[in-house]
Amino acid sequence: MASVIIGDYEYTLNSTSGTASAKVTDKSKSSYGALQSSVSYGGKTWPVTSLLDCFRDCTSLVTAPSIPSSIKYMHAAFRGCVSLATAPSIPSSVTSVYACFRGCTSLTAAPVMPSSIEDMGFTFLGCTSLVTAPSIPSSLKYLNGCFKGCTALTGSITTMGAAPTNYDEAFLDTTLPIYLNVSNQANLAGWKQVADQSPNVKVVCPAANPVPTCSASVIRVASRGSSVEAEEGTWAMVSVDTAVSDDYVISNSAHAPTVKLDGGSTTVYDASGTANYRCWVSLGDLDKHVISVTPQDDHKSGTAVTVTLAASFATMDFLAGGNGAALGKHATKQGVLDIGWDVEADGDITADGAVSGASVNATGDVTADDCKSANYSLEAVGDSISQLSTVPATRNTTNTTSGWIQYERVRRQVTVNLVLNCKAVSAGAVLATGLPPSFAAGNGVIVASGNKAICVYVDGNGRLVTATAISAAQYQGAISYVCP
Repeated sequence: MASVIIGDYEYTLNSTSGTASAKVTDKSKSSYGALQSSVSYGGKTWPVTSLLDCFRDCTSLVTAPSIPSSIKYMHAAFRGCVSLATAPSIPSSVTSVYACFRGCTSLTAAPVMPSSIEDMGFTFLGCTSLVTAPSIPSSLKYLNGCFKGCTALTGSITTMGAAPTNYDEAFLDTTLPIYLNVSNQANLAGWKQVADQSPNVKVVCPAANPVPTCSASVIRVASRGSSVEAEEGTWAMVSVDTAVSDDYVISNSAHAPTVKLDGGSTTVYDASGTANYRCWVSLGDLDKHVISVTPQDDHKSGTAVTVTLAASFATMDFLAGGNGAALGKHATKQGVLDIGWDVEADGDITADGAVSGASVNATGDVTADDCKSANYSLEAVGDSISQLSTVPATRNTTNTTSGWIQYERVRRQVTVNLVLNCKAVSAGAVLATGLPPSFAAGNGVIVASGNKAICVYVDGNGRLVTATAISAAQYQGAISYVCP
């Protein structure tokens, strides 16, 4: 190959590629003149694209010349330059810095790597004074051995979405804490392999870090700040133990959790800076409450857990002044007999006021002004009656005496299921059982109260077929009324 010497460099011409590479002619200097971006020879211009071994083992070199924008390859360009303290800027034309600064033991800071770089294999191998590393460009393919033996290297390195195909021994024999900031979770596996090879290297990706978890407990207390359980207390003390992970973060600590009472919220805490918290929630009553706790850490929220505070219990209790009583709970309502248990009666139940609750079962009649429940409806057929109680004696004129007995059995059972239990009913629900074989669909059962009524049809198995709302004018006083 032909070559030409210009200034401090010999430029070797490659006739196959039509390009030139540069190399110093004297390795003993501490500085060198400007590099050419192209050379003219034989009536032709030869772009200088390679600095292969250009300054290799120039042990006295302290300051490097500027790198021309024509350069693409800097293989081992400054390898062994033990006096080089400052690296030159790498132009965006460069695609490979393979072993470029290998063994530059005086180099303390790495140059910025442009997005064009694909190969950083062994680039800083043995740079024992190197403290800061460059961001890893997303275009990078090879990082093998890049920072091997860089014993002073520490701090955070941004990977910029890079996913090299070869990471082998990239940080082997480094000793100080190094954090690899990975923004794309899809690249975690490869960078995790890097960290697994070097105990001092940690992958940082907050999005991938496990969420905090917690356990919680609650007791009823008399006042805020108290930790002594009190059966008739109107405050709740919630204790929370939060566990956090630092798998993919530099550090992590628990924060005060979010505590919600029956859908509301409170932020009363007595501790901070620790994973163990207590908070006091004002209840204002002795009822049952559900409290949700959402753990928090430096980076994210966890999944809420719930704890239930049972209603304060008393076998029998009376309001001050005697205007209210309770069984199975503490009395809190004026003018009400409040029962904390299900009610079962072998005989009739009669009340001048409302009968309200989730479950009332009676062998006999239950008579009351109304029967209330937020769940009461006939959602399947679109009709809803919010208050029902006593059921008038109504019948279809086509019924015989025997038929009336059958009808009355169905009426009672339907009444117990719809009215007394105050339960939502859907099509196909069993409303009556033990029906005689002669009972057939088409016998409408009227269930009514005041000016509200429904006509319920059940099949031979006692299952709901339809339920139609009707007005009081349609049935009151008309014992021959036939369900539509």
